[in-house]
Amino acid sequence: MARKELIVITGCDSGIGEELSRVFLKNDYCVAASFLKKSPIQANQNFYAKKMDLRKEKDISGFVRFVRGLINMGYKLSCFINNAGIAVFGPVENLPLSVYRDIFEINYFGMVQLVRDFISYLVKSRGKIIIIGSTAGRVAVPFAAPYASSKFAVEGFADSLRREMIPYG
Repeated sequence: MARKELIVITGCDSGIGEELSRVFLKNDYCVAASFLKKSPIQANQNFYAKKMDLRKEKDISGFVRFVRGLINMGYKLSCFINNAGIAVFGPVENLPLSVYRDIFEINYFGMVQLVRDFISYLVKSRGKIIIIGSTAGRVAVPFAAPYASSKFAVEGFADSLRREMIPYG
């Protein structure tokens, strides 16, 4: 029997992450999903979910161990989709630095750590890395400095990563 294809998706509480999970499940993939508050899908034999707060290194390492466990069970990591993210808006002068730090931990540093942890599996399987960004990573608007800054960082990381991955197809 061929190894079952595994798709890893972050930020599946609702929205894009939840919908991507449903689409991949409908197309006979297995999905390993992270959520912050509540798993969106219950009682599906091809859906594996784990709580992860991207501000906590312990949660990130736990999620990585969770996914590695699935790989060790025979699943082939075919795709990592970074979807998790937050947006906070307000005037620069009124937002505490802690808001900027939280946004960067979630939107940027957590994503970078997960890419680093999964990249060797994806190179081996010739899998895909999909990073969901934002137009705010190309064009900043007023009252979106923390969000736009984090998304500009994501754009820079993704562009560098894309070029590094060219030799691996």
